[in-house]
Amino acid sequence: MKVSIIIPVYNVEPYIKRCLTSVLNQSYGDIEILLIDDCSPDKSMDIARRLLENHPRKNAVEIITHTQNQGLSCSRNTGINAASGDYLYFLDSDDYITDNAIELLAAQAMKYDADFAIGNYTLIGNNRRPPRLELPSGAVKGNKEIMKTFYRENGM
Repeated sequence: MKVSIIIPVYNVEPYIKRCLTSVLNQSYGDIEILLIDDCSPDKSMDIARRLLENHPRKNAVEIITHTQNQGLSCSRNTGINAASGDYLYFLDSDDYITDNAIELLAAQAMKYDADFAIGNYTLIGNNRRPPRLELPSGAVKGNKEIMKTFYRENGM
């Protein structure tokens, strides 16, 4: 089962090396990495290209370049349209994942024949709190159960 990892890149010079390294070092073998160059004014893409030059997994990476800045949603849509994987994983370019993140998510998705899988996360260096979605461990059946959990966890 192939996983397409979509990474929009815009103005993330301090973070892109760690992000891309975390993806290139995945223990899961069947991945494609789609870097969406959204015309960043900094050296983000230069750093990414240098990192890829000699990396053994460089052939798993496709760089798609926009002709003008289109924003995060359009960059993700560009990745979706180019993806050939059975599953999509969206990674912000200022984030990173553990070396076995895709392996763990793919195993659960295959085990439960799931449409999507959600993993844990840790917020580092930021005081903002994203909406919480704490689901019970294991399979959750259906959209209604997911939405009920989301609303309950966020006091809605």
